[in-house]
Amino acid sequence: MSMRIILTIADVRDQLNQALDLALEKDFVKSNHCLHESQKIMNLAIEMSESIVAHNQLNEKLSLDFLKTISEMITASQKDVESMAKLLPVLEEKFLSPIK
Repeated sequence: MSMRIILTIADVRDQLNQALDLALEKDFVKSNHCLHESQKIMNLAIEMSESIVAHNQLNEKLSLDFLKTISEMITASQKDVESMAKLLPVLEEKFLSPIK
């Protein structure tokens, strides 16, 4: 499961990149869909992380450095998801509002 969480975090990043690309192409319906998907994947990554930590407390197979790194990756991804959620409406307003 430890390798799967890294791939899941990469999936979050991929969805965020797609959301931004689509927003820059002015396709905000698909962009918001990608953002929503990234949020769902992020929640899955958090659940996986909690499971890994709980399992590790039982048998201590994973190093604390690895767990700390995973935690940092999840925190960074959460911040990126939150930032994208703030950015998309701004881009949508900028691109779709009439020019003054």
